[in-house]
Amino acid sequence: MKNKFLNQFMALLIRELKLKTVFKAYFTLSIIDSVLNALLIFLLIGLGGKSTEGYVSSYFEFILTGIIVQKFLNTCISSPYHAIYSYYMKGLIDIIYLESTNVIILLLPRAFLGLIMGFFDLFLIFSIALLFNIEILYMLSSLLLLLLFFGIIACMGIGLMAASMLYLADARTGSNPVIWIFNLFSTIISGAYYPLEKLPFSIQILGLILPHTYVLDLVRRFSGIIDFAKPYLLIHFHVILSPVLCDFLFLALLCVAYIFLGIILMKISLSRARQEGRISRWI
Repeated sequence: MKNKFLNQFMALLIRELKLKTVFKAYFTLSIIDSVLNALLIFLLIGLGGKSTEGYVSSYFEFILTGIIVQKFLNTCISSPYHAIYSYYMKGLIDIIYLESTNVIILLLPRAFLGLIMGFFDLFLIFSIALLFNIEILYMLSSLLLLLLFFGIIACMGIGLMAASMLYLADARTGSNPVIWIFNLFSTIISGAYYPLEKLPFSIQILGLILPHTYVLDLVRRFSGIIDFAKPYLLIHFHVILSPVLCDFLFLALLCVAYIFLGIILMKISLSRARQEGRISRWI
């Protein structure tokens, strides 16, 4: 069973890679676009910026962590939907069922490929930082990758929820309500680009449902961007644990909750579509 899963995953990943690079001009332009976006980050933030009030480091380092975390976690939210939407539009889901392949397995290679491209963008950011002699390499550590991994697991659960909307909410035009809501929230209320504790109380509460919030808080603490022991999030003031342990605890709870909810909604979605006879048809 394990070998079968691995073989299916690798075959689908190779397929996604070939599809990604089949149009050479488009692929080249996407690489150029990534380079220009990375350069734009440095220009907009002003190559270092000033210190953020109440924070240890510069605004550049503060916002850079927001960009990195956003890039990885939002990829995990959107990739499963775009994968199943692609299979749906090509009329392949019926064939997949006939081959007794788990549909959820089909969604993982697209997400994995998105993470590979995310690491490529991360490499560009650090390369440009070296070019401008900006010391941010301490962010690139095994601990950073571990923290991102926890966030990735939670966001994959949200991604499965988004994929289930293909049938549950008839999200068959390329747009998706779950992706839209979480991408919007993660930009505004996760603390990615502005200190969360400086925002209104109601927004701070909403920020607690996002994996991004805890990953950002942890990455910034371990990178020395914010005070390691100082409480910033609302839960830090109401839970008798250190801020770091509190972040890990709530992030673990979100991982379990979102993965469980995502799998349940996917099963309900596919079961309903099969019963109504619209797995690969517009009805």
